[in-house]
Amino acid sequence: MSRQVLPGCALVLLASGCTMASPGLFWIPRPEGVSDVAANAISADGTTVVGGTQRGNDGASFYWTAATALVEFDAPIGGWSYASGVSADGRVIVGSSRRESQTSAYRWASGSGLSFLQSTPGASETYANDVSDDGSIIAGYDSFGAVRWRVTDPGIIADPLLFNLSASANAISGDGQVLVGATSAFGPAVRWTPQGTQSFPLLGGLPTGSATVANADGSVIAGVFADGSPFRWSVTDGLLPLGQIVSPGRATPYAMSADGLIIAGWLDSSDDNAFVWTPQIGVVTLESLIDQIGLDRTGWQFQLVTDISADGLTLVGWARYQGEQGSFIAQIPAPSANGVIFLGALLVRRRVRR
Repeated sequence: MSRQVLPGCALVLLASGCTMASPGLFWIPRPEGVSDVAANAISADGTTVVGGTQRGNDGASFYWTAATALVEFDAPIGGWSYASGVSADGRVIVGSSRRESQTSAYRWASGSGLSFLQSTPGASETYANDVSDDGSIIAGYDSFGAVRWRVTDPGIIADPLLFNLSASANAISGDGQVLVGATSAFGPAVRWTPQGTQSFPLLGGLPTGSATVANADGSVIAGVFADGSPFRWSVTDGLLPLGQIVSPGRATPYAMSADGLIIAGWLDSSDDNAFVWTPQIGVVTLESLIDQIGLDRTGWQFQLVTDISADGLTLVGWARYQGEQGSFIAQIPAPSANGVIFLGALLVRRRVRR
């Protein structure tokens, strides 16, 4: 049976005395019949986690809170659905759903339910990857290329960003002003702003592949070079390699703090691993960080970090726990409780974009 590490504090019981303020590693329990829970994003205050579930060959989107536990929605028969982004207050969720051999991006809002997003004229399939803090701007792509959707009074409007079959808007800044992604399957990485389009073709002769995450105002982004090694770009520092990565040197950033000083994601290794980066400590595995903090990680194998809460103290992602595949929530002690946490880099921050 799935359980989290701290005795007597199961996630489904958090509302009755045990809160996420308690440091520890938490396993999101799987509902009956569900073989996998994939957590893809977390709201600003760390109270709402969204992602996808697997039931046989079918899949559904879900949201999880301490009050509701895991709630599945949009579960097409013979298809799949997953949530990929959530607004700062957890009241807007975006994702993608496949039914009748067609994939459609969606926006779910508390009180009004699910709405499918229209593609640009003539396009077919659509995918939603991320959403702004207020839930009004959505990043994604369709069969023609990268797309931005805007929620307006008449409805949701699709704005094509780049017509290229493999172009994609992968992430969006918290303020909704900057979108990042790739211009093609082979790169380069790109940053769309109100002032125009900025691409990042080369660093030391090495081409970039894709931008995968942005900070709160889009002044810092991260992504991967064409060879799979990670980079970080900022308005002040320019384009730089993320740091020394163990062989084979590949890693993908998926989460970033609002000021760009914490980056986390997936590290390519013999058994896959989650990584965390800060300027002070460089790239370290989540396992080694958990060991530094002194939390019990017996039975855990962390695979990737998918998002981080606003204060930088709650990480979500994929893992195996006691041989079961699913998702974790890692609640890190505040710096005042343990001064070595992230070597002082974890301060209260705004929403982290994934």
